[in-house]
Amino acid sequence: MTMESASVEPGFRRLSDAELTEAHGIIAEVTEWLQSRGIVQWPRVLPIEEYRARQSRGENFGLFEPALTAVASLAEKTPEYWRDREYRTPYLWLSTLASRRAPAGAGMRAVHAAETFARGAGYAAIYLDCVDRDDALPSFYRSAGWQQLDCREVWPGWPMCLFEKPLA
Repeated sequence: MTMESASVEPGFRRLSDAELTEAHGIIAEVTEWLQSRGIVQWPRVLPIEEYRARQSRGENFGLFEPALTAVASLAEKTPEYWRDREYRTPYLWLSTLASRRAPAGAGMRAVHAAETFARGAGYAAIYLDCVDRDDALPSFYRSAGWQQLDCREVWPGWPMCLFEKPLA
């Protein structure tokens, strides 16, 4: 627990600028942990500059229990390689979900918290994509009730699955 998150109310909310470094540290830890197990969700740790740009747009969120246990980005933007599809509108795109390994289940709680947030804000659906290597990440999202819409190689050797969670 750090001073930034020690005294905050539990819940899912936008990150403050003071929490950005701690949140980015979670992303770096998870990226390295996944890669050490052969799961390459992201080709590299998200650069802090890109994470700061998301912060300036209000896209970075955290799950506080009461310490910061998970982070995610929510945006009204579709990755270029999925723009050939139609989507329920309005929608949010969930990306860069990363959670600490303890307490157990923080990632799933963050997914459900993002769904609750989006539903309360009037969005019709949330979309996300994840790498499909040995079905590890796709099975995580299917177990959370997400519907798999498509799988394709978005770059050579980079199979991705697209998921939808209707909120209405």
